[in-house]
Amino acid sequence: MALPAETKGHYSVWVSRPGHRASAERYAVDGEKLIVFGDERLADLHDDDRVSATIYELHNGPPLVTFPVTVHELNPGEVGLGVFADVVGHRQLTTTYAQAKATRRLLALQA
Repeated sequence: MALPAETKGHYSVWVSRPGHRASAERYAVDGEKLIVFGDERLADLHDDDRVSATIYELHNGPPLVTFPVTVHELNPGEVGLGVFADVVGHRQLTTTYAQAKATRRLLALQA
């Protein structure tokens, strides 16, 4: 299934699942997947888990779209430099790109 058009112009997605608080995650669009870091607030998600993703107009603004996604754990080699850099965003890496990519867990959220 295709991602909603609203995912193309934003950088944060709120990930919601039962029993947890929703967490805002920076993402990059890679084809028909949202790529996020999965080693902090999303550490308990695994392959084939189903969660909800919400894109907001502004951080505390009204929601633009909410849609179900399936989680897929990614191998570091599956993510290119451009996508990884988009997920990192404005945060400064404390290691080299290769070290960061090898140690950060990445997830794909697919509609």
